[in-house]
Amino acid sequence: MLKKHLDLLSIIEENNALITGHFALPNGKHSQIYIDTDILLQYPSLAAKLGAGIAGLFTKKADIIFASSPESLLLAAQVAVVMGARVMGAKFKDGKIELKETLKIDEGEKVLIIDNVFMTGRKINQTLQILQRYHANIIGVAVLVDRSNGLNLAFENVPLRALLTYPLDLYEPESCPMCAQKMPFTNKEK
Repeated sequence: MLKKHLDLLSIIEENNALITGHFALPNGKHSQIYIDTDILLQYPSLAAKLGAGIAGLFTKKADIIFASSPESLLLAAQVAVVMGARVMGAKFKDGKIELKETLKIDEGEKVLIIDNVFMTGRKINQTLQILQRYHANIIGVAVLVDRSNGLNLAFENVPLRALLTYPLDLYEPESCPMCAQKMPFTNKEK
């Protein structure tokens, strides 16, 4: 965690966004801890503070701040305000990420990719592939929380920076201790 920017863990805890229980994550693994960044981003003043923290992770100026998911669009917009950049977001069609037809990225434009949480890199890699088709200059990937447990990133020469690195204990369903105890899944809607 970069303390000179924000103490994101304290902000997460103060806003009850660190939830314990039994969670089935989008990658199919199970965890006892879930960090719900949507709880944080529902407050415009806090979203602005987090956007400024993310913007402070990069010294290069971006032309476009690109949200890799609809959930990260608000955060991307806050980063764009600080950096004086345009904001764009990915859309999903048939399970794949696409760029909205009316948006345009010129060759060589500097793009910073934003997501709320990094875990497997699947969305980020799909986003990178789209942006590479436009010959964009990707200056980096920024996230609020890196939960990847040191995952070896597939995208070369693109720095990943996070306000908080918070590795999780992840379990395959067949070796999950919560499943072994027959613990029901926790509803993330709080």
